[in-house]
Amino acid sequence: MTGQQIADSINLGERLTRKIASASAPTIVSYPGSPGYKLWSLCTVEEINHAIESFEAQARDMIKRAHLYRMAYHRRFRGQP
Repeated sequence: MTGQQIADSINLGERLTRKIASASAPTIVSYPGSPGYKLWSLCTVEEINHAIESFEAQARDMIKRAHLYRMAYHRRFRGQP
């Protein structure tokens, strides 16, 4: 189900639905770019692998961005306390 479908069916906002799903991991599976939420017990091996790969790709992208900001920070504030 999509976050909006869950929120509508139980009268919750989509933000709260995301928080609940996040706290319920790995029982409820959702990942960057996923179409919605799914119970772990109903996921295929391919879906689980895709979820793991999506999180790892997002993590690599975030590390790259953090490194860019760190380099820019050091160029701008070199030698300052």
